[in-house]
Amino acid sequence: ARHPYSCADGVWRYRLLEIDSDPCAALIERGIRSIIVCGDSYARHFFQGLALITSGNYETGAVDPEHAEECFGESQFTEKLKCSYYYHGSPHVCGGSGHLTRGEGNL
Repeated sequence: ARHPYSCADGVWRYRLLEIDSDPCAALIERGIRSIIVCGDSYARHFFQGLALITSGNYETGAVDPEHAEECFGESQFTEKLKCSYYYHGSPHVCGGSGHLTRGEGNL
């Protein structure tokens, strides 16, 4: 079975996912330019996943840049290192044509 990671030089690296269609084009085609995500830890993980897909940066696209060195790849979602709490509040998505933000609430 294929897994999304590869190991080279003793370092696990995330391989880019192969997506059949452009998620940003699909959103823009439907007139969606802004998404606000509110909710609990499930919503936080959804927000982070959406940030990765729409930014095209699967290694550090969901975390605040100051924590990118320690929180990359799948560790962006981990609570053990508190990386899932260092999410980027308003990531650059869809080449700047989209706006993704976390709403007020329990994130």
